[in-house]
Amino acid sequence: MGETLLGRLMIYDALEMSYRTVKIRKDPNGEPITELIDYDYFCGTVSEEATEAVKDSTISVKQLKDMLSQFSGSGSSGASHLDMLKELQALRK
Repeated sequence: MGETLLGRLMIYDALEMSYRTVKIRKDPNGEPITELIDYDYFCGTVSEEATEAVKDSTISVKQLKDMLSQFSGSGSSGASHLDMLKELQALRK
């Protein structure tokens, strides 16, 4: 089933599409791990300030569907991309 990365760190270079591994050693001064961490806290759960900053800057699936149906109903045969800036700004008002 493969080989574990015990004692190694895998590094992925997306630009070069390559992987490499480097050996790592246990920190002799490190504290022993006796329990799992608080994952949300460790990964930076979104703060109230961040939540407030992005308020009204997203749209729902239904809103997107409505926008796309308006676009497709305009007689256009399709689009390679959509410029939704005006529509998004109108939704925020």
